[in-house]
Amino acid sequence: MISDYLDDKKAKETLDQISEYHIEESYSAYDRALPPREEIKAILNFTQELFVEVCATLDLEETEIKK
Repeated sequence: MISDYLDDKKAKETLDQISEYHIEESYSAYDRALPPREEIKAILNFTQELFVEVCATLDLEETEIKK
C-alpha cells in the first residue's frame, strides 16, 4: 500500500526490512542474533526522518506526538 505514496526504492526496501524485524520479534527464536549495529543505526535514522516528514505533512508538532 505504501507504494502509492512513496516512490523512493531505498525507502521501500528499508520499510520491508523493518517489517521483517517486526515479524522476527513477534515470533522470535531463542538464539536469534541481533542485526549489525550499522544496520540498526540506519533503520533508526530512517524512522526519525520519516517521523519528521509525516509530522510536517500533517502539520503536527513533533514534541506533541512524543509526549
